[in-house]
Amino acid sequence: MGKEKIGLAVSLYDKFDDLAILHDILRHNFENDYYLSVHCNHPDGREEILEKRNLDIDHYSQGGEIEYQPGAQKVMRILNSLKESCLGAMEESDYVMHVHADAWPLDEEKLREIIEEMNYKGREIALRGKGNTFRRRRFHTGLVMDQFFIFRTKYFKEISFFDFDIFDPLPHRSIHDCMMTLLLGRVGRSNMWFYSDMTEDVYWDNRKTSN
Repeated sequence: MGKEKIGLAVSLYDKFDDLAILHDILRHNFENDYYLSVHCNHPDGREEILEKRNLDIDHYSQGGEIEYQPGAQKVMRILNSLKESCLGAMEESDYVMHVHADAWPLDEEKLREIIEEMNYKGREIALRGKGNTFRRRRFHTGLVMDQFFIFRTKYFKEISFFDFDIFDPLPHRSIHDCMMTLLLGRVGRSNMWFYSDMTEDVYWDNRKTSN
């Protein structure tokens, strides 16, 4: 890669300790400079993140408190946080990767390799998941993870990907089904690359997961 700027979009509710660890990884363990965008829905988010912990955040957005029952409302909150954190990261980044505060990129070279391979293949977004042919009760249009996906900012601006209302992908069976619906409709399969189907996932002690 050249000097392209990579942004990290982070969405969270109250996992402030996890965010602090992620911040330490980016600011003190990675060699390159990354644009860090954070969106938080907890009412004490701004105070906890910017004042008490004094984290070096490039773009911070405070969401409203969204109370929910398990189901559609929870998915809508997740989708809204994802959307706002990504929009913030797109302001100063050529590529954006979205994660939740408790999901940390640990290998800087692998991150950049994925972007290089995505460009080599001529795709606009790189994803983890089992693809849109995977069918289960909660995954009507396939399974894509809502974290560790990486997209090219210029293209997502051109197609106005995030110009949607969080009600648009109803019915909200899951955030994964919701994301796949948006991706298929706005990005298209030909612009998507699944760099992992999650079969290689392991736990911290190297045991295989159930994926």
